[in-house]
Amino acid sequence: MKKILIASFLFAHFGFPLFIRAQQTSNDEQILSKLKKAQAQIDAKKPDKAAILLNEAYEYFRTNYRDTGVVFILSMYCNQKLLYAVGAADKKAADLYNKIHSRSPKLEDQTDAKKNMIVAYNNLLRESSVKLKYPAYNLMEAKLFLLKAKQKMPIQATPEEQEALDLCGFDFSMEHIDKSLQTIEKRLPEFNNEELCKVSENSNVTVGYNLYELAAKNGSVKGSVFAGYCAENGIGCPKNYEKARHYYQVATDAGDVKGACFLAALYFYGKGVEQDKQKAAQILTPIEGKEEFDKWGGSYIMANLYETGTGVMKNKDKALMYYMEAAENHFSKKEKEDAYEQYKKIMQENENKSLEESLKDKDISHFTGKELQEIALNYEYYGNMESAKKYFHLAAGKKDGFSCNHLGILYSSDKSANLSKQATECFKLGAEAGYGPAIYNYARALYYGIGVYPDIDAANGYAEQYFQIVENGKHTDFQKKELLTVYSGPYKEDALLKGAALHDAYTNIEKELLSTGFSNRQDNTAHALYYYERARAKGSKKATSNIGNIYQYGTNSIKPDYEKAYKYYTEAIPYEWAYYGLGEMYEKGQGVKEDREKALEYYRLAEKTGDNYIKQAVSKKLKTLGEDHLQK
Repeated sequence: MKKILIASFLFAHFGFPLFIRAQQTSNDEQILSKLKKAQAQIDAKKPDKAAILLNEAYEYFRTNYRDTGVVFILSMYCNQKLLYAVGAADKKAADLYNKIHSRSPKLEDQTDAKKNMIVAYNNLLRESSVKLKYPAYNLMEAKLFLLKAKQKMPIQATPEEQEALDLCGFDFSMEHIDKSLQTIEKRLPEFNNEELCKVSENSNVTVGYNLYELAAKNGSVKGSVFAGYCAENGIGCPKNYEKARHYYQVATDAGDVKGACFLAALYFYGKGVEQDKQKAAQILTPIEGKEEFDKWGGSYIMANLYETGTGVMKNKDKALMYYMEAAENHFSKKEKEDAYEQYKKIMQENENKSLEESLKDKDISHFTGKELQEIALNYEYYGNMESAKKYFHLAAGKKDGFSCNHLGILYSSDKSANLSKQATECFKLGAEAGYGPAIYNYARALYYGIGVYPDIDAANGYAEQYFQIVENGKHTDFQKKELLTVYSGPYKEDALLKGAALHDAYTNIEKELLSTGFSNRQDNTAHALYYYERARAKGSKKATSNIGNIYQYGTNSIKPDYEKAYKYYTEAIPYEWAYYGLGEMYEKGQGVKEDREKALEYYRLAEKTGDNYIKQAVSKKLKTLGEDHLQK
């Protein structure tokens, strides 16, 4: 009982039960036991048996250990150190180590001083014993881990950790850290600048920056450029524009194109310095056209300078050339896209100017509709929509069907303003000129009352005209983008051109009258009444009742008219919602004398003839009228 109370106390105060700690200790003991046995086999000069034990220890780490403690990292270090000892006598065992052990944890993930030291010594061990692709990387990473550990001294080891430390053969003393740092400082200068800069494939950006900076201090132009880039963008170090400018300047003075482009960009954008485009021009002008000038941003900046005449003579042709080079080769996707947009803008300006010159002093009143259409299309292609619309209107005035329809499309696509009326007027002009897509679009407008009062009979007539065009095979002259969609779903291009969507409206519009009316009832009551009246004429009690509902409640455009509401509800009997509407009118005295018994009578009829939805509505009315249930 006492043990249970102690366990409960530990769980309440430390957040975990005793058996987990016991299991953790057991894991530690298992690992240390295997490592000690491996050490004994090494001492006995039996590398094969030691290698088997070490492999067993590794598998135990991988499958049983919760890698949350420093003992785990210590044990991994010890495991690796012993494998190296085996490898000195047995190449197969060394190869086994290379296969099963991965890189150390990322620098930024380590905050514990003991872990930092263990990972650092692990890196030193690997660098000194294994042929690595980038050995300088391991040395620099070890240095940074040790510096972080040094900041958090002193370090105290637990008994379990100390046992592992004794097996590893090193301590946590400050003297030990300083000695290791001195060794690293002596070894790093042994690497040439090329080796120091070969870090692009490694993930730890902090290590990369430090290696680039070391190479830069050793006189490496490449190191200067990369150290500057890291400092400018805060990669592996805090952002420091002053340091970036220093390193870029070193590279520029050495004739490096990339460094010069990056230096010019600092002045061009005003990063860490006062914006000075003149200075950017001075840096880039001497290296214009050199290899990779366009890749590293030189072309993009020079294009802007030539376009505006800043620091250089204004030259639109050169600006155009450099924007195109930047759009094709710039290393930044954003600048690539921006360069292309600027290129298009200049091209459009040039072409528009050329068009204006070609039309100068010409009497366009004598131009045919087709000629005016061509001019409008040219203006549209080069982005001058104001002039394009002007010439489309002139062409439409000469009954050019394509221009009429195209204007309608342009008005329809402008969602910022309600131009549906103007669009439909254009479609009507095009339809009268006999142009197929305009006939199609005008029929659509008439079916659904888009920019015009709906007229299903007239819409059917225009739809039949389009079907005749299809029957004659003339629809193949049209393009999908010339036809606006009908509210019946997506269609493939061939089916759309054949009028499939229009055919659906032609055959189904009479069935859709109620839903079409409902979608219009608030914002366009006149259209809703048109669709409901057409359905009423075909004997629809529901449509008749819906008209009564509009007059009972009113809409955004009409006031309630109880006399008309009563008339239509009465005509709609025995439709359940007509009964319900009459019940409400008697309940509230709308156009009739208030009569509770009459209201209850109509509500009972609504409940009797209707579905569950209306029964729920009636149930609410009962509570209002103080009735427990209508069926009494």
